[in-house]
Amino acid sequence: MVGYMKKALAEYETSGNFYRICVAWKNIGEAEWYMGFRQNALKFFRKAEENIPKLIDSMERFGVFWNLASAFRRMGDTKSESKYLTKCLENLPDSETDKIVMIETRLHQLDRFL
Repeated sequence: MVGYMKKALAEYETSGNFYRICVAWKNIGEAEWYMGFRQNALKFFRKAEENIPKLIDSMERFGVFWNLASAFRRMGDTKSESKYLTKCLENLPDSETDKIVMIETRLHQLDRFL
């Protein structure tokens, strides 16, 4: 999976699709995490986050932060999940009330772990 994702990443970089680049870095990081290469995983997550400023659309930024929050939730890292959920809220327009309520509910649940 990592090999195929790296090939896809090269294509995304050629096309300049920064949203897909960010998600690919996140996917590679998550795969590395589950294979036990935790330090490598964190480097890939950082690469995903470093590319977020290149995204013009706030919903794309939200999407990457949501992907990162979801990955850290699956990995059991509540502190990082909370960090990325907070960044999700910062990028959501006020009109996205359903998503805002969902994220705020999860942040409230995480408060007991932090």
